[in-house]
Amino acid sequence: MKLDMYNKSTIQGKCFRDDEDSVLYKLLDNLEPGIIEGIIGGDTHMEMHHWEKNIPMMSVPKNSRYLNIMYLPFFKGNDGKYSLVSEQIKIEGPLPACEKIFKNSKNCELISSNEFEKVGELISYSWHGIKIETDEMIKPIYDKYYERYKEYAEQKIVTFKGFDKIKVDKSGDCILCNTYLDAIMEIKEADFAIINRGIFPEELVPSTLTRRDFYNQMPYLDKICTVDITGEELKKIVSTVQSVGKAFYPSSNLRQTIKVDNSGNKEVINIELYKDGELTQIEDDKIYKMASSMYVLSENSGEDLQKVNLLILFMKKQLIIK
Repeated sequence: MKLDMYNKSTIQGKCFRDDEDSVLYKLLDNLEPGIIEGIIGGDTHMEMHHWEKNIPMMSVPKNSRYLNIMYLPFFKGNDGKYSLVSEQIKIEGPLPACEKIFKNSKNCELISSNEFEKVGELISYSWHGIKIETDEMIKPIYDKYYERYKEYAEQKIVTFKGFDKIKVDKSGDCILCNTYLDAIMEIKEADFAIINRGIFPEELVPSTLTRRDFYNQMPYLDKICTVDITGEELKKIVSTVQSVGKAFYPSSNLRQTIKVDNSGNKEVINIELYKDGELTQIEDDKIYKMASSMYVLSENSGEDLQKVNLLILFMKKQLIIK
């Protein structure tokens, strides 16, 4: 996270091709040279300023705490037309997009309370001698619309009672996730449902919820998807998603027996399906209907879901989105 100027020959650390920008790599791997001159991305949960196949790529972490700048030099020919000088492209960043940063971490905010003694004091930040500060011309325009949004977002719409606290526990279990899974399975009349653990990002406590609270709980992309798969494919999909390291994938109407070793590696030992309240063995040649969110059943999912996406695409099953 050190502000610097980069070009295609700058030596940098390894970039993770399996992260959320992996869709970009897939695209580049299948394009002829010269079609794309540069790539700008955002909200990829990572800071990125590097070259891939001689194409400059830059991105910033979520929440817009930083920005990068791509300098594109052009040459004016004798005919008066301009052409991009690709070999001279540079990227500068990451530049904190906030008035003050913590001196040691160069971050706009604390990542965790444990960091408080390590981050240093809050200091003003400047770029090329220019102090980073709020634009006085833009601020009143922003404030005008933000006040309208705030009035709408803070309307109290529902009182939540019942559980002491809804959150994901260490096993990956989540009451809210389970409720969502049961609901989409019933709506789609599916045999089972499965989602990624992080689909509900916020903890929910008994309280009167505002519109903002409610929207913060909404799963990514509100479309519910189904796909028809064989029992053999069902086993492959569940075994694949549960083998990745980040978290357990909750499901409805399945009983998954999973072995976890001392290093946290997971192995699916057995998968059974509930039918009319009774456990039944999954038949390899039988067709089952799987329900999930569009986030899971799309190519634009995160690192954990790349394997299951590729499996589904490989199976060439028709995806039904309603």
